[in-house]
Amino acid sequence: MRPPEPYGRGGELALLARPLDLEEAVVLRSVLDANGLWCVVLGEYHSLMNFDYRLALGGFPILVQAGDLATAEAAITPPAGAPQDGLGYTCPACGRDAFRRERNLLWYALNCVITLGAIVPYAPYTDRLRCTSCGLISTEADLDKDGDIAP
Repeated sequence: MRPPEPYGRGGELALLARPLDLEEAVVLRSVLDANGLWCVVLGEYHSLMNFDYRLALGGFPILVQAGDLATAEAAITPPAGAPQDGLGYTCPACGRDAFRRERNLLWYALNCVITLGAIVPYAPYTDRLRCTSCGLISTEADLDKDGDIAP
């Protein structure tokens, strides 16, 4: 989607979200594009060239025009009653049901070094869970289905 002319309402950008995964950032950008909203994902190409930068960048900020921020938030917010993207656990820090499994990045790095990048590296999931809202890292053994820390 082309940037608006002449850069919209004064050219001010506002931070909409900062997903930790590039894949999630690209999906959010697609949702915004489908709703006719212009946005930019910062750090996208840095992480494509050098995978280690994914963690160093601290996420991928998605910027929208300041005047479109409320519309963009409504576009990416799931409707009430929609199933959450979590695994059935509630985060004790922020109270959201938004856990994702982490991948083993050490395995990914070793695979790249050993094969010299000749094959598409595979990074298996680990038993660690990360809250996509606040970044809390935990395991299934530490959480029970009610969101309390297990004894």
